[in-house]
Amino acid sequence: MSHRSPAATADRLAFEDGILAPERRAALVLNKAAILDALAADGVSTLSASFEGLPFGCYLENIEVRGPAGPRTLCRTRIRYASRGRKSRFRHRKSPIEVALADMIEDVLCDGWDSITALEGTVSIDVPGRAFTVNGRSTERQFQRVY
Repeated sequence: MSHRSPAATADRLAFEDGILAPERRAALVLNKAAILDALAADGVSTLSASFEGLPFGCYLENIEVRGPAGPRTLCRTRIRYASRGRKSRFRHRKSPIEVALADMIEDVLCDGWDSITALEGTVSIDVPGRAFTVNGRSTERQFQRVY
């Protein structure tokens, strides 16, 4: 199953019919932009990783980063990761980029399923195209989402 919108931009999610509360979806847009901006500033073109949804969060492994000159290491940047705060405001916490990526994938997965347990797959990030593509499978189905 593929969910894709032709109108994906840096300030909008490509996947429009998620189940997260509106304030969590708004935070998802902020976090997507923060991660993509940090990767672009570090000269990253693409990033791919495997993920596994666990009861305590999302675990990323096999992170591969490429720049225009080929393979490279992931930057040690800290991201201001947004989460819901009080009175329609966001609270931000500084997280290492690996943690921010895992949190972002967990939020993406929670946008489609009540439980992310037993989900696994890959995430590909096209930095110039400003898109996250999540391909995965659960015990019941396979899926692809583009954010």
